Amino acid sequence: MAVTRKRKIIFLVVILLGLAAVVGISVTQNRQDIPAVEVETVQRRALLESKVTANGEVRPLNSYNLTSEVPGRVLEIFVREGDIVKAGQSLLKIDPAQLESGLAGDLATMRAAQIDRESTEVQLQAARNNVSNVEASLAAARYDLERAKSDESLAKEDFDRAQKLVEQEIFSKAQFDAAKFRYEGAKALVRAQQSRIDQLEAQLRDAKIRIDAAKTAISSADARIAQTKARVNAAQDQYAKTIQKAPIDGVIASLPIRPGQYVLASFQTTPLLTIADMSQVTVEVQVDETDVTSVHPGQNVKIKVDALGESQLDGHVKEVAQAPTTSGGGLESLSKTTQEAKDFKVVINLVNLTGETRNRLKPGMSATATITTDSRQNVLAIPLQAIVQREKPTAGSTAKTSGGAPAAQKETKEEVQGVFVLEGTHARFRPIKTGIIGETDIEVVEGLKEGEQIIVGPYRELRNLKDNTVVKKEKSSTAESSK
Repeated sequence: MAVTRKRKIIFLVVILLGLAAVVGISVTQNRQDIPAVEVETVQRRALLESKVTANGEVRPLNSYNLTSEVPGRVLEIFVREGDIVKAGQSLLKIDPAQLESGLAGDLATMRAAQIDRESTEVQLQAARNNVSNVEASLAAARYDLERAKSDESLAKEDFDRAQKLVEQEIFSKAQFDAAKFRYEGAKALVRAQQSRIDQLEAQLRDAKIRIDAAKTAISSADARIAQTKARVNAAQDQYAKTIQKAPIDGVIASLPIRPGQYVLASFQTTPLLTIADMSQVTVEVQVDETDVTSVHPGQNVKIKVDALGESQLDGHVKEVAQAPTTSGGGLESLSKTTQEAKDFKVVINLVNLTGETRNRLKPGMSATATITTDSRQNVLAIPLQAIVQREKPTAGSTAKTSGGAPAAQKETKEEVQGVFVLEGTHARFRPIKTGIIGETDIEVVEGLKEGEQIIVGPYRELRNLKDNTVVKKEKSSTAESSK
């Protein structure tokens, strides 16, 4: 009897221990199935900024590729890459020997033409003087001719009268011969004067011809002088170009030429050097097509140039391209129907640059631009990782059969964005409307209140978390981030 009672007690103890073990295992298993989540209290942010980040390069306001306008060998280079130069400053010298020889020949030709002109000018003046003298002599000869003709007329009258008187035997033969002699002399004098006039007129014509010839010679000399002067001016201009000078203020961005190299006079050859105008520095970045719609001229930008370390420069958006760029930097064909992601060029003006910073910036330096596209003050904002997509019923109906049993339920569902709000120990999915997106936070315009607690992680739990799931709060992400 005592043995039986003892066995019953042992059996009861074994059963109780077994039940305790089962209950313990069940409780432990249930506790392990409850997801542990991170929560954060919904708060207002003093400032939330939406930003777009893009990479690009430092670009000058303008760049000038200097090519040689004269052929020759480079004798000297007066600058080095990176030097700051002023407009008109001498940069390099090209051997002028060949140009000097040509210039000397042109100068000699021009001087010879000038001497010819001076000699012809003397001849012209002599011809003009000769014309004046001949014209004066001709005037005197014509006057003498008129006097001779008058004397001839008187002598003829005397001769005619003497001839009548001698026939009447009033005049003697001697008187008649004297009258005849005077008349013959007067006629001879008229002929002589006329001959002299003819000679003078011929001389006058010759003198005028010589004047015209001298004028023609002078015109020809002037033409030769003008031609040679043009060649001299061109040669002098070419000679002056053997000293290459800076066309603009700027910095020597590249200097591939070396002393001793032969250069050609062509705009299609490799530039001797490149001058970058850094008076206004820009940064050109490529913005993804998904972000470019929010980028507009005038927006503030922070720029980090790799070569300047962690310092940030200020800027603002100057222009936004209206067409995408190709890998080569040009406009992509608008007729192209490619599914590849496209980038748009955005030009940013750097502002408030110190002289030291401006001098340190070089064209082509890599830069990262952070463009502030929008901002809000005193807004509700939550971490981006808290946003999830879940389906919610948007339309549905539950019909019942005549026996009261529910018929098949049809539900049309759509995905909406929202967050899981911690209500006690349950995670409740709540759709929200959002505004601008910051670097780590997003604005909430509808669906949440300040002070509510939302689940922000971990991702492995949020990914599969369902509405009304029992959860346990593991720790606060805010508290963790503040440690």
